[in-house]
Amino acid sequence: MNDVVKTIQAGLEREPAVNVHQDDIRVVTGEEGIRLEGAVSTIAAKRRALQVAVQAAGGEAVHDHLQLRPDAQVGDDHLTATLDQVLRGDRDFQGIAIGRDEAPQSEPQGAWMVLSAHDGVVRLQGVVPSVNHRQLAEVMAWWIPGTTGVVNELQVDPPQEDDDGEILDALNLVLDRDPALQHDEIQLMVREGEVTMGGVAVSAEQRERAERNCWYLPGVRNVINKLDIAP
Repeated sequence: MNDVVKTIQAGLEREPAVNVHQDDIRVVTGEEGIRLEGAVSTIAAKRRALQVAVQAAGGEAVHDHLQLRPDAQVGDDHLTATLDQVLRGDRDFQGIAIGRDEAPQSEPQGAWMVLSAHDGVVRLQGVVPSVNHRQLAEVMAWWIPGTTGVVNELQVDPPQEDDDGEILDALNLVLDRDPALQHDEIQLMVREGEVTMGGVAVSAEQRERAERNCWYLPGVRNVINKLDIAP
Protein backbone atom coordinates (compact mmCIF):
# COMPACT_ATOMS: atom_id res chain seq x y z
CA MET A 1 0.00 0.00 0.00
CA ASN A 2 1.54 3.33 -1.06
CA ASP A 3 1.72 6.44 1.06
CA VAL A 4 -1.06 8.26 -0.80
CA VAL A 5 -3.51 5.42 -0.16
CA LYS A 6 -2.58 5.38 3.51
CA THR A 7 -3.05 9.14 3.73
CA ILE A 8 -6.48 8.94 2.08
CA GLN A 9 -7.59 6.13 4.35
CA ALA A 10 -6.43 8.03 7.41
CA GLY A 11 -8.33 11.10 6.22
CA LEU A 12 -11.49 9.07 5.69
CA GLU A 13 -11.26 7.73 9.24
CA ARG A 14 -11.14 11.31 10.55
CA GLU A 15 -13.91 12.64 8.28
CA PRO A 16 -17.15 13.13 10.30
CA ALA A 17 -19.39 12.51 7.28
CA VAL A 18 -17.89 9.06 6.74
CA ASN A 19 -19.02 6.23 9.01
CA VAL A 20 -16.25 3.62 8.86
CA HIS A 21 -18.65 1.01 10.27
CA GLN A 22 -21.30 1.55 7.57
CA ASP A 23 -19.47 2.99 4.57
CA ASP A 24 -17.47 0.54 2.47
CA ILE A 25 -14.85 2.73 0.76
CA ARG A 26 -11.95 1.11 -1.07
CA VAL A 27 -9.02 3.16 -2.36
CA VAL A 28 -7.55 1.56 -5.49
CA THR A 29 -4.55 2.74 -7.50
CA GLY A 30 -3.91 2.07 -11.17
CA GLU A 31 -2.56 3.53 -14.38
CA GLU A 32 -5.44 6.02 -14.63
CA GLY A 33 -4.90 7.30 -11.07
CA ILE A 34 -6.82 6.71 -7.86
CA ARG A 35 -10.28 5.14 -7.75
CA LEU A 36 -12.76 5.29 -4.91
CA GLU A 37 -14.93 2.18 -5.00
CA GLY A 38 -17.63 0.71 -2.78
CA ALA A 39 -20.95 1.79 -1.30
CA VAL A 40 -21.80 4.55 1.16
CA SER A 41 -24.88 5.23 3.25
CA THR A 42 -25.24 8.99 2.60
CA ILE A 43 -24.62 11.47 -0.19
CA ALA A 44 -22.53 13.52 2.27
CA ALA A 45 -20.16 10.55 2.73
CA LYS A 46 -19.76 10.23 -1.04
CA ARG A 47 -19.03 13.92 -1.59
CA ARG A 48 -16.68 14.30 1.38
CA ALA A 49 -14.79 11.09 0.59
CA LEU A 50 -13.97 12.52 -2.82
CA GLN A 51 -12.83 15.81 -1.26
CA VAL A 52 -10.58 13.96 1.19
CA ALA A 53 -9.04 11.90 -1.60
CA VAL A 54 -8.45 14.88 -3.88
CA GLN A 55 -6.76 16.85 -1.11
CA ALA A 56 -4.48 13.93 -0.23
CA ALA A 57 -3.68 12.92 -3.82
CA GLY A 58 -1.29 15.81 -4.45
CA GLY A 59 -2.50 16.45 -7.98
CA GLU A 60 -2.94 12.81 -8.97
CA ALA A 61 -6.24 12.08 -10.72
CA VAL A 62 -9.03 10.79 -8.47
CA HIS A 63 -12.05 8.97 -9.95
CA ASP A 64 -15.22 8.66 -7.90
CA HIS A 65 -16.95 5.29 -8.39
CA LEU A 66 -18.65 5.25 -5.01
CA GLN A 67 -22.32 4.34 -5.09
CA LEU A 68 -25.08 5.30 -2.71
CA ARG A 69 -26.95 2.45 -1.07
CA PRO A 70 -30.49 2.83 -2.44
CA ASP A 71 -33.62 2.99 -0.30
CA ALA A 72 -35.41 0.88 -2.91
CA GLN A 73 -34.40 -1.65 -5.55
CA VAL A 74 -35.85 -0.70 -8.93
CA GLY A 75 -34.98 -1.46 -12.53
CA ASP A 76 -32.96 0.87 -14.74
CA ASP A 77 -35.90 1.34 -17.13
CA HIS A 78 -38.03 2.48 -14.20
CA LEU A 79 -35.34 4.98 -13.14
CA THR A 80 -35.08 6.61 -16.55
CA ALA A 81 -38.85 6.59 -17.12
CA THR A 82 -39.49 8.26 -13.77
CA LEU A 83 -36.79 10.90 -14.30
CA ASP A 84 -38.08 11.52 -17.82
CA GLN A 85 -41.54 12.20 -16.43
CA VAL A 86 -40.21 14.49 -13.68
CA LEU A 87 -38.11 16.57 -16.07
CA ARG A 88 -40.87 16.89 -18.67
CA GLY A 89 -43.22 18.13 -15.95
CA ASP A 90 -40.83 20.80 -14.68
CA ARG A 91 -41.28 24.34 -16.03
CA ASP A 92 -37.53 24.96 -16.43
CA PHE A 93 -37.12 21.98 -18.76
CA GLN A 94 -39.94 22.91 -21.12
CA GLY A 95 -38.55 23.28 -24.65
CA ILE A 96 -35.64 20.88 -24.03
CA ALA A 97 -35.85 17.73 -26.16
CA ILE A 98 -35.60 14.75 -23.78
CA GLY A 99 -34.94 11.18 -24.87
CA ARG A 100 -33.91 7.91 -23.28
CA ASP A 101 -31.20 5.26 -23.57
CA GLU A 102 -29.11 6.40 -26.56
CA ALA A 103 -27.58 9.73 -27.52
CA PRO A 104 -28.24 10.82 -31.13
CA GLN A 105 -25.50 10.03 -33.66
CA SER A 106 -25.41 13.67 -34.77
CA GLU A 107 -25.89 16.46 -32.27
CA PRO A 108 -29.32 18.08 -32.69
CA GLN A 109 -29.91 21.81 -32.77
CA GLY A 110 -30.86 23.55 -29.54
CA ALA A 111 -31.09 22.09 -26.05
CA TRP A 112 -31.44 18.33 -25.64
CA MET A 113 -30.99 15.62 -23.03
CA VAL A 114 -30.65 11.84 -23.11
CA LEU A 115 -31.23 9.79 -19.96
CA SER A 116 -29.87 6.30 -19.37
CA ALA A 117 -29.10 4.06 -16.38
CA HIS A 118 -27.01 1.00 -15.60
CA ASP A 119 -27.15 -0.83 -12.27
CA GLY A 120 -28.82 2.19 -10.68
CA VAL A 121 -26.30 4.74 -11.97
CA VAL A 122 -28.06 7.43 -13.99
CA ARG A 123 -26.20 9.07 -16.88
CA LEU A 124 -27.17 12.53 -18.14
CA GLN A 125 -26.00 13.55 -21.61
CA GLY A 126 -26.80 16.50 -23.81
CA VAL A 127 -26.70 20.28 -24.02
CA VAL A 128 -28.63 22.61 -21.70
CA PRO A 129 -28.93 26.41 -21.71
CA SER A 130 -27.55 27.17 -18.24
CA VAL A 131 -25.49 25.88 -15.31
CA ASN A 132 -28.66 25.85 -13.22
CA HIS A 133 -30.28 23.41 -15.67
CA ARG A 134 -27.25 21.14 -15.39
CA GLN A 135 -27.26 21.29 -11.59
CA LEU A 136 -31.02 20.90 -11.17
CA ALA A 137 -31.14 17.89 -13.50
CA GLU A 138 -28.56 16.09 -11.37
CA VAL A 139 -30.43 16.77 -8.13
CA MET A 140 -33.67 15.51 -9.67
CA ALA A 141 -31.87 12.33 -10.72
CA TRP A 142 -30.69 11.81 -7.13
CA TRP A 143 -34.28 12.26 -5.92
CA ILE A 144 -35.51 9.22 -7.86
CA PRO A 145 -35.77 6.24 -5.45
CA GLY A 146 -33.28 3.55 -6.46
CA THR A 147 -30.60 5.88 -7.84
CA THR A 148 -27.14 4.77 -6.69
CA GLY A 149 -25.08 7.29 -8.65
CA VAL A 150 -25.28 10.10 -11.21
CA VAL A 151 -22.85 10.68 -14.07
CA ASN A 152 -23.52 14.22 -15.25
CA GLU A 153 -22.14 14.80 -18.75
CA LEU A 154 -24.45 17.69 -19.62
CA GLN A 155 -22.76 20.55 -21.46
CA VAL A 156 -23.81 24.18 -21.06
CA ASP A 157 -24.26 26.28 -24.19
CA PRO A 158 -23.46 29.13 -24.13
CA PRO A 159 -20.68 28.37 -21.60
CA GLN A 160 -21.08 29.82 -18.10
CA GLU A 161 -18.93 29.95 -14.98
CA ASP A 162 -19.97 27.53 -12.22
CA ASP A 163 -19.42 29.94 -9.31
CA ASP A 164 -20.91 30.55 -5.86
CA GLY A 165 -23.71 32.66 -7.30
CA GLU A 166 -24.79 29.86 -9.63
CA ILE A 167 -24.67 27.36 -6.76
CA LEU A 168 -26.83 29.64 -4.59
CA ASP A 169 -29.35 30.16 -7.40
CA ALA A 170 -29.52 26.42 -8.01
CA LEU A 171 -29.93 25.64 -4.31
CA ASN A 172 -32.89 28.00 -4.07
CA LEU A 173 -34.42 26.26 -7.09
CA VAL A 174 -33.84 22.86 -5.48
CA LEU A 175 -35.42 23.83 -2.17
CA ASP A 176 -38.37 25.32 -4.05
CA ARG A 177 -38.81 22.15 -6.13
CA ASP A 178 -38.79 19.68 -3.22
CA PRO A 179 -42.49 19.10 -2.44
CA ALA A 180 -41.70 17.48 0.92
CA LEU A 181 -39.58 20.36 2.23
CA GLN A 182 -40.84 23.44 4.08
CA HIS A 183 -38.10 25.97 3.37
CA ASP A 184 -39.67 29.38 4.03
CA GLU A 185 -37.44 30.03 7.05
CA ILE A 186 -34.22 28.58 5.64
CA GLN A 187 -31.45 30.95 4.61
CA LEU A 188 -28.43 29.93 2.53
CA MET A 189 -24.97 31.39 2.06
CA VAL A 190 -22.32 30.02 -0.32
CA ARG A 191 -18.62 30.80 -0.16
CA GLU A 192 -16.05 28.94 -2.28
CA GLY A 193 -18.44 26.02 -2.65
CA GLU A 194 -19.18 25.76 1.06
CA VAL A 195 -22.87 26.11 1.93
CA THR A 196 -23.95 27.51 5.30
CA MET A 197 -27.58 26.88 6.23
CA GLY A 198 -29.25 29.14 8.78
CA GLY A 199 -32.75 29.75 10.04
CA VAL A 200 -35.36 27.30 11.25
CA ALA A 201 -36.49 23.85 10.15
CA VAL A 202 -39.88 22.58 11.29
CA SER A 203 -38.49 19.19 12.34
CA ALA A 204 -35.29 17.17 12.63
CA GLU A 205 -36.29 15.26 9.50
CA GLN A 206 -36.73 18.52 7.57
CA ARG A 207 -33.34 19.74 8.84
CA GLU A 208 -31.69 16.60 7.51
CA ARG A 209 -33.60 16.73 4.24
CA ALA A 210 -32.53 20.32 3.55
CA GLU A 211 -28.88 19.42 4.16
CA ARG A 212 -29.13 16.36 1.94
CA ASN A 213 -30.49 18.50 -0.89
CA CYS A 214 -27.42 20.73 -0.63
CA TRP A 215 -25.08 17.74 -0.89
CA TYR A 216 -26.88 16.49 -4.00
CA LEU A 217 -25.88 19.63 -5.88
CA PRO A 218 -22.70 19.36 -7.99
CA GLY A 219 -20.09 21.95 -7.03
CA VAL A 220 -20.91 21.90 -3.30
CA ARG A 221 -17.77 20.90 -1.38
CA ASN A 222 -19.08 21.21 2.18
CA VAL A 223 -22.29 21.93 4.08
CA ILE A 224 -22.48 23.61 7.49
CA ASN A 225 -25.92 23.03 8.96
CA LYS A 226 -26.86 25.71 11.52
CA LEU A 227 -30.60 25.18 11.21
CA ASP A 228 -32.52 25.30 14.46
CA ILE A 229 -35.53 23.07 14.93
CA ALA A 230 -38.81 24.86 15.63
CA PRO A 231 -40.34 24.04 19.03
